[in-house]
Amino acid sequence: MENSWGCPDCSSGACGNIYHKFSEACPKTGQYWNGTKGFDPTQPQPVPTIGPGPSVTDMVIVDLMRRKDHGLQKYGTVLTPDNGRDALIDAYQESLDLCQYLRQEIYKRYGA
Repeated sequence: MENSWGCPDCSSGACGNIYHKFSEACPKTGQYWNGTKGFDPTQPQPVPTIGPGPSVTDMVIVDLMRRKDHGLQKYGTVLTPDNGRDALIDAYQESLDLCQYLRQEIYKRYGA
């Protein structure tokens, strides 16, 4: 079945459904396709609350200025629109790396 996984616990008919959608856990065991139980990182988060600490936006602005300085030191110029590179491909490749780093940390923290 496309977009589904064969549940080893249900192949004996335990829950009456041999296949489950990738986005769903087995209703009997709570297990997801990758073997994790009880945690699905794709589910919506609760509404954020006001917490202590600095503004995340302000921290990002500082980080951007640091990256600008780093680029000046490393390349001798700031990032400009017509620099001979394809910004869409650069961003896409960076986002693929980001997804892997994020998923790695989710696994490390939650075992999922």
